[in-house]
Amino acid sequence: MATGVLITVVAAAVVLAVSAFSGPSGDSLAARAPSSTVATVSPPPNTILTSDFEDGSAQDWVAGAGAKIKGTTAAAHTGRHSLQVTRRGNGQQGAWHNLQGKLSPDAGYTLTTWVRLTGNGPATSLRMTVSWGWASAVQDDVVATVEANGATWARLEAQYSPVTAVDLLSVRVEPAGGAADFLLDDFTVTQHAPPPRSVPALREIFAGSFDVGAAISTQQATGPEADLVKRQFGSVTPTAAMKWTATEPRPGEFTFGDSDKIVNFATSNGMKIRGHTLVWHNQTPDWVFTDDNGQPMTPTPQNKALLLARMSDHIRTLVERYRGKITAWDVVNEVINDDGTLRQSRWYQIAGLDYIRTAFTVAHAADPAAKLCINDVNLTGPSRRDAMYDLVADLLAEGVPVDCIGSQTHVNISVPSPAALAASIEKFAKLGVDQQITEMDMSVYTDNTSSYPTVPPGLLAQQAAQYKALFAVLLRYRDQISSVTFWGVADNQTWLSTYPIPRVDAPLLFGTDLAPKPAFWAIVANPG
Repeated sequence: MATGVLITVVAAAVVLAVSAFSGPSGDSLAARAPSSTVATVSPPPNTILTSDFEDGSAQDWVAGAGAKIKGTTAAAHTGRHSLQVTRRGNGQQGAWHNLQGKLSPDAGYTLTTWVRLTGNGPATSLRMTVSWGWASAVQDDVVATVEANGATWARLEAQYSPVTAVDLLSVRVEPAGGAADFLLDDFTVTQHAPPPRSVPALREIFAGSFDVGAAISTQQATGPEADLVKRQFGSVTPTAAMKWTATEPRPGEFTFGDSDKIVNFATSNGMKIRGHTLVWHNQTPDWVFTDDNGQPMTPTPQNKALLLARMSDHIRTLVERYRGKITAWDVVNEVINDDGTLRQSRWYQIAGLDYIRTAFTVAHAADPAAKLCINDVNLTGPSRRDAMYDLVADLLAEGVPVDCIGSQTHVNISVPSPAALAASIEKFAKLGVDQQITEMDMSVYTDNTSSYPTVPPGLLAQQAAQYKALFAVLLRYRDQISSVTFWGVADNQTWLSTYPIPRVDAPLLFGTDLAPKPAFWAIVANPG
């Protein structure tokens, strides 16, 4: 629920007077209609919208696809009239009412209506759904459900509080499945002071599925962002504090001030830690690739031995320092090109695949309990996905201790498709290794040149829909995935503000004010 928070849901079946609504078995619905002496219930004084259908019309309700509606005197909850919804086919669109412009953001509302099936068929579930969003993206939130029959009126009621302005907002009543005909009466929307909104914690919402974490800098280990991290996330990943340039800028001179700060923050707050990253073609000091004479290395046996020795010492020092504290390491990072070929990094040019083999072997010896990941980007693309599969399959066949595949998952509001994400997870599942989403964020741009002074609300709705769709896939494959980490905490600090060009982007679940965004509410609404 991005635009609205469902506070409580009430679905109660109510049996009214026997003389008005029940009769001998086989009586027609019309024969059981209430008499004209039944009084109409006056709406509460804070009612901003009501539909009692007493004028015989549909009173601004419209039929959705697969349905017809009309006023009827066959039966009523109060008075003599109600709205009859006749089903056609198996559509589930029911009857709609436009709420746009009638509900104010951050006010509280109670939506109530009474429903009843026609005829004497089997009971079925009816539901109330709020549709919200912008022309470019609309979401549906089921806010109340009730079991209905043809003998009694049942109440659908939900408290709803919009939290942002939208272009489209409506409510509909429909069968939860099938094609049941039903009556609808006494619809009201009343306004009240909204109760304090409770923001659920991601770490708790998804506790039964996978760990949810955030990548943080040392600055985010204190202050308001640290408070948000402690409330929301169950693990942290240092964004840069454990990279080679930060931990060993000069040969043998290790600096752990920043990495220690993040590790201490996490351990003191009961959070897991992912180490990032031991070996990468970026953010590695130039001295690592110079020979004993200070010259750039060429691919010789001597330089290969020297390079692997330096790498092994670096890995051993970091992993042993945090042994028992870091639960998973990104051991090697971004080794495959988009076309599926191996990246011709200086590591590969000098040491070939032995740098990957050695990195995993040394890391495992330094901490056998830590989960060791090979981490890469765009693994939903077939070329990169298949190349990663083949590489890991070969390494495992050689006995190299690769425990997991890390998928960075830097995506946008259009790409990848949920099907592509599912195909990647299914492919790697055949290897029998763990899978982790290691650096998730979602740009609101689909190209490298567009730029907005502020992100349009419609794009935030598209983002919410895309996050919801991708999380549905992750939840479906929860047995294959042990953790999902967002690459950042909130939109106030994101690498996408400078890459691929300087521009305003909003890729995370929390805004620049650290408040939950539509994307947050979209993924917590149905946690599986």
